[in-house]
Amino acid sequence: MKLIAKVTLVTRAGEIQPGDEIEIRDKAEAARLIERGFAEAHAAKAEAAEEGGSGDGAEG
Repeated sequence: MKLIAKVTLVTRAGEIQPGDEIEIRDKAEAARLIERGFAEAHAAKAEAAEEGGSGDGAEG
């Protein structure tokens, strides 16, 4: 599952900076990262960009 980091994530491969994509094969781990606010699903960022919003639910 592709995620977008919201915070710096430290992995075996190195650090993933906020805004960078990361591939998480374990769906349960991906769900935990999203639940804790450490990452968001890749599609959520794409939808926000298409709508011209920031993805935070606020109009602007």
